[in-house]
Amino acid sequence: MGKIKNRLSQAPHLALQIALAAFLTGPVFGEKGWMAVFIAVGLLIASLILGCALRYGGSPRRLRSLALDRTCGCRTLSVLLLLYLLCDGMNFTYSPFKAHMIERYPAILCALVLWAGIIYYIDRVDRLDNLLMNITLCALILSVLVLAGFKMENTDWAWRIIGAGLCTGAFFLVSAQYSRFFKATVIVALAAVMLPSLYFAVRWSQPAALVESMSAAERQSLLSSSFLQIRDFQTAEMLFGRGAGYDLELSGMQGIRNFLLCDLLGGGVIRFALSLSLWLCIGYCVAMLFLNCTGVAMIYALVLGGSFISAFFTEKTGFLSDPLFILYTALLIAEHTMLKKGRARFAGIAAK
Repeated sequence: MGKIKNRLSQAPHLALQIALAAFLTGPVFGEKGWMAVFIAVGLLIASLILGCALRYGGSPRRLRSLALDRTCGCRTLSVLLLLYLLCDGMNFTYSPFKAHMIERYPAILCALVLWAGIIYYIDRVDRLDNLLMNITLCALILSVLVLAGFKMENTDWAWRIIGAGLCTGAFFLVSAQYSRFFKATVIVALAAVMLPSLYFAVRWSQPAALVESMSAAERQSLLSSSFLQIRDFQTAEMLFGRGAGYDLELSGMQGIRNFLLCDLLGGGVIRFALSLSLWLCIGYCVAMLFLNCTGVAMIYALVLGGSFISAFFTEKTGFLSDPLFILYTALLIAEHTMLKKGRARFAGIAAK
């Protein structure tokens, strides 16, 4: 009975790997792919409930201790992210574009379940490495599909995953304690497959991007009108904004394409401050990671840096819509937690 209970308590580990793979690859296949994502995430939720019930008896006190223990390396980042998500949900309640804004929530909710699964799962460094390799493998699969000419319904999602997977796999191997010949061979093989597929996936996504593009004059006009709107805000609007998606109403559905200004318009000073604090905290955490494991730190610098640049210059609905943001934030928290507990990884030792 004890062995059966122990095996069942480990169910979230396999479910997390399956849900992560589904989340990374499923959306490129459209509605059927999303259905697979929802099924996998539902399985993860059920396994997390079962695991918590068997290992911790469902005790709120023990679960709280678990959450505090697994986020101890970067608790401020965890709190800021949760506060930002709560603020986003509050802004949605008085959004002028509820029907449009609600479309992004399925992906965000799935990513949050993965976030919870990562916090539950990672208590050893090798498990963190397994997730990084899962991301690389999923990106490699998508790369092969792109090179095979497979028609994808969401090419923007595809190139983001391929790019993140290439960065993750390459810099993980650079830092790993394998022979130089082995590392060079694998990295060259990854680059040979992923770089051409990344090029094609970006090209396929360009037509849709060009349709939504705007001239410099239009962008300047939108920015000017946004600042004029902010100047006319009432006190309550200055604090809480005019609701998620207000920038879309102001710009004729084109979006301001600057998450800080969007947060100020839609969520006021409170959301703006949370957004700025969140990214400053991420920057600090990545910088501190460079002091311990340079190669692995480059993964987070590139992936989360890409999310920041996209949200600051091109993304209409902010960084929460980036499929990689919540996922890599959870991994970054796990990295710092492992470091704080003194559980050094082989990837944390500089390659010789």
